[in-house]
Amino acid sequence: MHDDNRHERVERKHDFEWHDHRRFDRIAFAHRVLDIIQPKNMSVVLYRGVSEMRIERRPSRPGSRLSWASVSIPPHVPPERIVYALAELAGVADVPFVIDLLLSQAHHPYR
Repeated sequence: MHDDNRHERVERKHDFEWHDHRRFDRIAFAHRVLDIIQPKNMSVVLYRGVSEMRIERRPSRPGSRLSWASVSIPPHVPPERIVYALAELAGVADVPFVIDLLLSQAHHPYR
């Protein structure tokens, strides 16, 4: 008897993320971006990630307009990715020149 089920196919998740080797405090940069865009009715927690940038958003409680988000920022993520992710989270990513303004903050003294 021939067993055709001896092999199992496993799909691997392939995520490609650009690695930025510039050294700067990405958490401080993200805090500065949040200070500028000030997401309405949302608390945002930033923490150092390891391998990939992750964003989790949840409502505070049923029926509440308030929400919270946690953002994992690894040490290799480029500032462009941080800016766009936070602007998208705050709902301002499509506002003209917002991304450019926020990216200009990457050159502040906390680097």
